[in-house]
Amino acid sequence: MQSLFIRSTSIALAFVGCVSASTVSVSAQQSVQPPAAGEKKSPKLDIEELTKRAVKGAKPKTALELALKDGVPKNAVKRAEVRDNLYALLATAADKKQSQKVLAALSNLYLTSGSPTIDLLLKRGIKSINSKKLDGSLKFLDAVIDLAPDYAEGWNRRAYVYYQKNQFQRAAGDLRRVLALDPSHFRALEGLGSILREIGDDKGALKVFEKLVEVHPFWKGTDSVYKELKQKVEGRGI
Repeated sequence: MQSLFIRSTSIALAFVGCVSASTVSVSAQQSVQPPAAGEKKSPKLDIEELTKRAVKGAKPKTALELALKDGVPKNAVKRAEVRDNLYALLATAADKKQSQKVLAALSNLYLTSGSPTIDLLLKRGIKSINSKKLDGSLKFLDAVIDLAPDYAEGWNRRAYVYYQKNQFQRAAGDLRRVLALDPSHFRALEGLGSILREIGDDKGALKVFEKLVEVHPFWKGTDSVYKELKQKVEGRGI
């Protein structure tokens, strides 16, 4: 039986980047939260460089470069199109290395709301999280949600804060809101599945993890968590 400490740690790590740096840079984000044991850091993805190449007329060399040839759009509809294209690439990635590059692109895209005001509030909320000022971070994240209720990352970041404050039902509720807005949000899926597993809802957790593995086949918990849980649930009858 896995220790409570290990399970709780896995839940905390599931809320992607919620303890990340306050800038929208992927490389800076990764520098704050180290990868889990045995997991390599995601490769740096220079979206600005890809955009410059596109402006100069450079032909994209890969499907990922093609998806990001215009950078991260400010327009919500176009940004959703890029996001869905990235999800398609993640689901069909040939190997873990390729999937990590797509994850880096998605993490960067998640931090872009299309509004400088919302982006600034989110940035300050993340900075407060990193400084362990959870009550202060809630004020910023509440403002993000009030001003942009359709922006999934505001809910995702607030879920992490609620988890850190041991308010698990609120955390799960916010993660469900994330998934209502973005059903393939891999970090929200990982966070919600981990919480459900921790509170003993194995059947609910398995359903969430099945979706996660569909979205992200190279998820680090596929062998250790998903398959173990699947065997446990199916062994007693779903």
